Amino acid sequence: MRGHVTLLVLLMLTPTRQQSVDEMKVYWSEPWQHRIMRCTLNGTDLEIYRSGLANPYGVAIDLPNAMIYWAVNKKIQRAHLSDLVTVEDWIPESEGLAFPGGLALDETNRMLYWVDMTNDKVQRKSLDGGSIEDVSTGESTPQGVAVDTNGEQVYWVSLGEDKAAV
Repeated sequence: MRGHVTLLVLLMLTPTRQQSVDEMKVYWSEPWQHRIMRCTLNGTDLEIYRSGLANPYGVAIDLPNAMIYWAVNKKIQRAHLSDLVTVEDWIPESEGLAFPGGLALDETNRMLYWVDMTNDKVQRKSLDGGSIEDVSTGESTPQGVAVDTNGEQVYWVSLGEDKAAV
């Protein structure tokens, strides 16, 4: 469907010594179904990881701390990967987000990046706490973000301007 991009496959977990390749998971959001899905790399064990979410747009995994982050209307939530019940509003509505999405994690610098599609911003926050920082403002409907920690670059797409930015 033209103009309706909703399935975001965002992360592949690397194996630990206790995991085989068959146990690694891929996580993605399905906003129209109000859920986050996951399955193994070979496509088996498809399951609903979280449901009943308010249009989740984007997923990021903090693997060293086994945390999952996702964006929903006006906030970013997080939970421990193994805890299927508890959810924390990591960035609550009171912080002023309008429509966050497209999460990306910089594990090296412990920063979570996202776009705010309504406020036309690319933003970030340290996983260790602190304030929200504007990376770029005045973007035209930014969608998605990616981080290249080796090249020390952050990339995003601005749909209203038909361009990618760094």
